[in-house]
Amino acid sequence: MSEGQAENPRSRRAAGVLTVTVAVALVLVAIGLRRTAPPPSGLEGQRVEPIVLPRLPLRPQPQVERITLGAANGHATLVHFWGPSCAPCVEEAPQIAAVSAEAAGFGAEVLTVSAEDVAEIRAFLLGAGLQMPVLHDAAGQAYERFRVAAIPHTFVLGKDGAVRREWLGPQDKATLLAALRQAQNE
Repeated sequence: MSEGQAENPRSRRAAGVLTVTVAVALVLVAIGLRRTAPPPSGLEGQRVEPIVLPRLPLRPQPQVERITLGAANGHATLVHFWGPSCAPCVEEAPQIAAVSAEAAGFGAEVLTVSAEDVAEIRAFLLGAGLQMPVLHDAAGQAYERFRVAAIPHTFVLGKDGAVRREWLGPQDKATLLAALRQAQNE
C-alpha cells in the first residue's frame, strides 16, 4: 500500500460508530413519529362511503361472496389494509389472524383488504397456515375511500360504521383487540 492508501483503524472504528449512531437516531425518530404523528387519513369520527368488494376464498370457487365494507352493520369491525409483498404486513399477519379468531367471540369482525395479486395472497395465506377474511380490491376503490397511501394501515369502525381508531404500521394483537372491544361496547 502506498502512503495515502493506508487505512487507519481508528478512522474505520469512528466511521462505524458514526454509522450506528445515525441508524439508531433514525429509528428513534421513526418510533417517535409513529407514536405522536396523527393518523394520515384524518377519518377518525367520520363514516366512509360503503363499498362492496369480493371476498377472496382460499381455494378458487365459482361463486364469490361479496361483502359491504364501511356500512353500519351493528358490530365493530377492524379493517386492515395489507399485502403479501409488504414485509411488515407479513410479520403482522399472524397478529391479525389471531384478532380475527377472537373478534367473533365478542360480536366484532375483522376484514382485511388487499389489492395485490390473488394467487400471491392465496399462496401466502395457505403457506403460512393463516385464516383471515380477505377482500380483494383490484381497482383500489377501498384504498381511495379510506385514504390509504401505505400499508399496513388499520382502522376500527364502530357499530355505526364511523372510524373510531386508525394506525399506520404494524400493531400488536392486544392493542387491536382493546380498540375493537371498546368500539363493540360503545
